[in-house]
Amino acid sequence: MRVDTENVDKVLIENDLVVMHKADKVHFMDKPHFHDGFEIHFTLTNGTTYQIDERKFVADAGSVALFSSEELHRVTIDRSKLYERYFILFRPSFIEEFTANFPFLLDIFSKQRKRDCTELTSAQRIQVIDLYEKMIAYNRQRENPLNLLRLKLTLTELLVFLNELFYDDEQSHKPISYEHHQTISDIISYIKREYMNEITLGDLSDHFFISKSTITRVFKSVLGMTPNQYVIYTRIMKSREYLEQGYSVRQVAEKVGYKDESSYIKKFKELQSESPKQYQLKIINDRRS
Repeated sequence: MRVDTENVDKVLIENDLVVMHKADKVHFMDKPHFHDGFEIHFTLTNGTTYQIDERKFVADAGSVALFSSEELHRVTIDRSKLYERYFILFRPSFIEEFTANFPFLLDIFSKQRKRDCTELTSAQRIQVIDLYEKMIAYNRQRENPLNLLRLKLTLTELLVFLNELFYDDEQSHKPISYEHHQTISDIISYIKREYMNEITLGDLSDHFFISKSTITRVFKSVLGMTPNQYVIYTRIMKSREYLEQGYSVRQVAEKVGYKDESSYIKKFKELQSESPKQYQLKIINDRRS
């Protein structure tokens, strides 16, 4: 796992999967981040705050949150607390043997999912911890083909469990409200629709009848970044999808709103820690292996 916090806190997934159990008092995430895959985050600490794009949740111990590869997110906790959690990050290709026949397994990460965060019962917590511990053990010895298979099967079992869980309305967390929540939500929806076009702070101000200073202040307060930075992150995250579809770097740059291919490559490397071509080749190699 590589962490680079110079421009944005982010975690890139190596070997298709990272699974960990961590407990510490030094966790601080002042900026959102994104992954080149999916994350299943299971907190064992009360008062864990999840920020997923414009949505914010406060969850207690025993809650599970889902993050897709196209969402900026961050997790914050009172610094006086011991922050304990399990998490797994994986690329869809890691379990394509199963999702090829059962593609709905990954629907819980889609944009159309009904919820982001769900609280577990005591029995469910024990079940999830057991699955995480098995995956951690199998991952340590994944060079053994049988353990690699066990790892994939256990992750698939977790996904089956979460599919059942996340479609149960009774246990879902509801987003908490905050100042200008609806405005931020509307602006983010607008950016996600229009990211390929030029979007200036003035454009947003005129479109939503809000001062530029208010938009900037609220974005920094809620998301830890400016609207312009959010546009850049949205473009880079979306560009990965086009790269995976086989478009050339030049074509992708144009599709996500960059007139200058070199500017796109520079921004991609800043946020992804590799060039668009390197990312594309990695995806191709993953599919062949």
